[in-house]
Amino acid sequence: MSFIVNPYDEWYALTKSLILKETLSEPVEIVLLCVGDANVEPLIRKALSIGGDRAIRVNAESHDSKFIAFQISEIAKAEKYNLIIGGKETISYNGGLVLSMVAEFMEAPFFNEITKLEFKDTAWIGQVNAEGGYQVLKAKPNTPVIASCAKGLAEQRFASLKEKKVRYSELEIVSVGSALAKQLNRTSIMVVFGEFSHELEFTRIGAQKIYHITNTQRYDNAFVSKVLNEIAITEEADICILPHNSFGKSVSGRLSVKLNAACVSGVTAFEEVSTQSSKLKKNVFSGKALAHVLVTTQKQVWTWVANSFPVSSDSSNQENTAQLIPYNVDFPTDIDILETNNNLTTTISLPSAEKVVSGGRGLGGPEHWEMIEELAMLLGAATACSRPVSDSGWRPHHEHVGQTGLTIRPNLYIAVAISGSTQHLAGVNGSKLIVVINSDPEAPFFHSADYGIVGDAFVIIPKLIELIRKHQS
Repeated sequence: MSFIVNPYDEWYALTKSLILKETLSEPVEIVLLCVGDANVEPLIRKALSIGGDRAIRVNAESHDSKFIAFQISEIAKAEKYNLIIGGKETISYNGGLVLSMVAEFMEAPFFNEITKLEFKDTAWIGQVNAEGGYQVLKAKPNTPVIASCAKGLAEQRFASLKEKKVRYSELEIVSVGSALAKQLNRTSIMVVFGEFSHELEFTRIGAQKIYHITNTQRYDNAFVSKVLNEIAITEEADICILPHNSFGKSVSGRLSVKLNAACVSGVTAFEEVSTQSSKLKKNVFSGKALAHVLVTTQKQVWTWVANSFPVSSDSSNQENTAQLIPYNVDFPTDIDILETNNNLTTTISLPSAEKVVSGGRGLGGPEHWEMIEELAMLLGAATACSRPVSDSGWRPHHEHVGQTGLTIRPNLYIAVAISGSTQHLAGVNGSKLIVVINSDPEAPFFHSADYGIVGDAFVIIPKLIELIRKHQS
């Protein structure tokens, strides 16, 4: 078996570290931290050749996220680092929890999935991904920061929490929680932040208690994890479920450390659940394999992948209304939110979309995206793209799906002029139905498609739009 440097660590974290070393006026030392056995030493040497100053390897074979995070945090405390930066997740286990846990062990600010980072007036400022937009966060002066890197943070040099409309993914998580509560004879408790007036919708699918956090100014992962920890302790909750998105992953790692709970990210199904253990399923190796995870602790934190569980009404809860509990709290953290932007897309949120229309390099340029957007609008779908498209600047980075972009599981995925590389398939192969439109009959994507159309997209898409308009009228 051969190993590679995790692409998020190599392409973005290490590259950004080199840029900071070149641009900051004060001396910067780049130290590479690695937890693993002797097999990883060639990778460490490669990273050192790219530009690291020195490396520290913890000799261990454990792949447990919490163990790795604890080891990194102990070294970081001893070394007194100013910044700990790494990839947003590994491409093998696809967890994305380690740096969140490091932040909690160190009681430090966590910038999750940063696309911009600067050091100004002794303080770190980072732009972090949020569903449908971004936030700009500023740490307190002279405060060390933990940061995970998203695509767009740096160019390679070498070879919402707040949304008025109820999202399907939110209904799905409550459905999962309600099913578990019913099975274990426990109470189904929902926690919601910000504006909220949908208690009846969530009651119908099984929510019995709804904690409504009314002070809407605070939405950083440290604050949210503290709120959830306090509620979990008050309610003696055994299982906490969060969405498997950027923010959910950043909160789940911190929350699991606070609760001393097992943490499993990217759960797609639960096979056996009791008051003492759980047997869960999740995709690994970018969707190429399925892992069965046995959790043997009572306290557990999961992140749940959207479109993995049916949303259905709970007939036993139809006559009741969930108990709504206003909950106004405030905890001091070492982060100030300088800006929040939830309007990067005016259409449907891609991570939770049930339908997606995606375009590739075969469309020839950004001027041809109007028909993709029109088709998506008619279908009530989100728009997405392949990596070459976002790399070329035709579409924004937050629309990129694939191994180094978003992983989505819509009910319908329409791929237009996308060849279907393994890297792209890694982000979409969980889709319920895949339709491929490509002029090349030998395009690899056809092997993974449920339906395929061989032909010119500039002929087929306008005809599809015309037919859909006729049907809708």
